[in-house]
Amino acid sequence: MKNKDKEIHFLENLKIVYNLIKGERKYFFILMFLALIIEVLMIADNLLIKFLVDNGEAYLSGKYLSSEVLSIFTVILSVFLGIVIFRSILRFFQLHWRNRLMSNIDLNTKKKYFDKVIDLDYEFHTKHKTGELISKLNRGSEAAVSLTELSFQRLFPPIFSLVVVLFSIAYFDLIPALITTGTGVLILIFSWKIFGIQARTKLSHNEDLDNEKGFLSNILSNFESVKLFGKENSIKKKYLGFTSKSRKSFIKFNDYYRIYNVLMSFTLGLGTVLLLYFSLLSFLKGNITLGTTVFIFVTFGRMIAPIVGLSDSLRSFNESMSDIQALFSYDKIKSNVSDSPDAKEFKINQGEVEFKNVTFSYGKRRIFDKLNLKIKSGEKIAIVGPSGQGKTSLIRLLFRLYDPDSGKILIDGQDIKYMKQDSLRNQLSVVPQEPVLFHDSIYNNIKFSNPDAKYDEVLDVIKLSSSEDFVKNLPLKEKTSVGERGIRLSGGEKQRIAIARALLASKKILVLDEPTSSLDLETENKIQEGIEKLLRGKTAIIVAHRLSTIKSADRIIVLKGGNIVEQGSHNVLLKKQGEYARLWKYQKKGLIK
Repeated sequence: MKNKDKEIHFLENLKIVYNLIKGERKYFFILMFLALIIEVLMIADNLLIKFLVDNGEAYLSGKYLSSEVLSIFTVILSVFLGIVIFRSILRFFQLHWRNRLMSNIDLNTKKKYFDKVIDLDYEFHTKHKTGELISKLNRGSEAAVSLTELSFQRLFPPIFSLVVVLFSIAYFDLIPALITTGTGVLILIFSWKIFGIQARTKLSHNEDLDNEKGFLSNILSNFESVKLFGKENSIKKKYLGFTSKSRKSFIKFNDYYRIYNVLMSFTLGLGTVLLLYFSLLSFLKGNITLGTTVFIFVTFGRMIAPIVGLSDSLRSFNESMSDIQALFSYDKIKSNVSDSPDAKEFKINQGEVEFKNVTFSYGKRRIFDKLNLKIKSGEKIAIVGPSGQGKTSLIRLLFRLYDPDSGKILIDGQDIKYMKQDSLRNQLSVVPQEPVLFHDSIYNNIKFSNPDAKYDEVLDVIKLSSSEDFVKNLPLKEKTSVGERGIRLSGGEKQRIAIARALLASKKILVLDEPTSSLDLETENKIQEGIEKLLRGKTAIIVAHRLSTIKSADRIIVLKGGNIVEQGSHNVLLKKQGEYARLWKYQKKGLIK
């Protein structure tokens, strides 16, 4: 039984390609028309050669005077020159429209699938490597362009050419036309068969390449860990394993071309011998003229190029189908989190948050079971508890990175499930535990949260976040690049940039996901000043491991086993001598952090 994933879905893929080029049909039909005219004009060259030979033969037999032949030759050469000029003009416009069609198809494909990947939910991105996504997007867009180009430049023009060639030869002699047809059909049949099998091996090769690029992207994104643990040699061996596997599948893929090449050469050779024999036989019998014989030979030679081009197009067609399939498969992926048909734009006014009977699981692992939590407008609450008890999950549910299995999450009394996702998240702000910055300047990283902010506003939040002390000492100050994922900055510096970004966003609801847990006490104290400024006038949810940072919270929520086991102020919870007091005691002794 064949693996369905290793089969090429031609009809599905072609439908998608059609939809991509549907808006570009004017270019497509213009190019088809130009290709047909150019191919007809190419045959005109051979007809002119026939007339030259026939008239030259007539002159030698004494039928024409030299002056008459010269006049005829002048007319033929003038017509030939006119055809060359006209054909050159057509080629100019053909390339002109081709460039526009190709660039539009490339743009349409990249836009469609980049938008698709960006819109897919959080869970999808946690399961797919960045390198693989980039590889599929680039290869797929190139394949879409290639398939379009095949249509009007390498598929239909050779077909037009073959039809014109066959009718031209058949007009003068039927047997050479049948030989030409048989040769062409035979080549195309085994080309389709061989390249169809070869294309399935391309699917395996593409998968190996995606794995290789995914591994490469992962290593280069985390090269610091490779260096710190001294794993250069083991990484080199692993990479060699990936490249060796893709090399083997590449060789297997290309080996099919040997079979095709041998069969094509033999078939063309046999066809040429048969054509020569029967054409000369017909000439000797007086059925055709010398000019016609030359025309048949030259035109058959003219057929070889389109036949080879057409069979090569079949190869490229199958390859492109293989290349494009992985990208097109994203059309079938449905996000677990998506906007409902009646989803609306949303504006937070008060900033009240409520988790109402929320049940949530990761697969079979239950995180929350009918959790209830209400956060008043302007209230600062802290979420604490041992690792794995659902603190981060609570935040992911609020941002609707996941939907609860049951229950509701309300903001200002409205169910977030019926809000547009981008509208919801645009109303929330977050300072994550480990901020990931773009490979860009400090200024642009901060402005990312509010693209409309003015230059002075960015400088103001740099001051408010206590970032000014290190930014002013950088070579280009706020224009300094932070490196990939912010690697050129320390942990504390990245946190301050994240706080500045949140300050600039200035949202009513703010989430701080363990923003100081990995920092030293001195850096934490500096950042704490920026956090206090950030919290003013906001509804705040603070996820914390370091309990000393949340003593001033209005309310502390203690999670254990996915349930709220305690809640109250710092002093109230200490007096209860419950779970919070136990965590506080252990942290004071340094037993947990």
